[in-house]
Amino acid sequence: MNQNYAQRLSEAEVIGASLALVKHAGWTIQKNAQVSLAPSFWNYLYLPEPELLLVPSINASVGARFPVTRAVQEARSDAMVITIRKSRDGERQASADLAIWSSRQVLWFGPFLPWLGEGGDLWLIPDVASLLAPSFRLGGGRLNAVPRPYHDEGDRRRGLAEARLLIDTAVEG
Repeated sequence: MNQNYAQRLSEAEVIGASLALVKHAGWTIQKNAQVSLAPSFWNYLYLPEPELLLVPSINASVGARFPVTRAVQEARSDAMVITIRKSRDGERQASADLAIWSSRQVLWFGPFLPWLGEGGDLWLIPDVASLLAPSFRLGGGRLNAVPRPYHDEGDRRRGLAEARLLIDTAVEG
């Protein structure tokens, strides 16, 4: 497999994972967004209901945050940067970093992992189990930091596995 093919495959996986999260959250992508962005940000997708820029990315480095921060400031919207990496057990794992806009600054949170509640609600929970780190529910309005949605470590693992299955199904077809 050549490098160009591998890169295209990675791009397809992260776009598939991003679209699976958008669909499950009940959001729609606005193709003719009223948010005007510089041409360098035209590959970002705008979701009007949560006022969110969706940024599928194969570049998970912290240095990639700078252009996203500029886009968030320009759009006055939050951003969700989706990447794909390998989990501790070697399986495909979607991961998200969030840029939350305010008139004074852009705050970054993450990494987060998709998590499905027993009722089907989609959340982003901290990568590392922590009582102090916020979680974010996807769907209905802007992103807001809230306490963790899971009850214990078993419930955490169950929700992570269900979310991974949702994304794997979308990516693999």
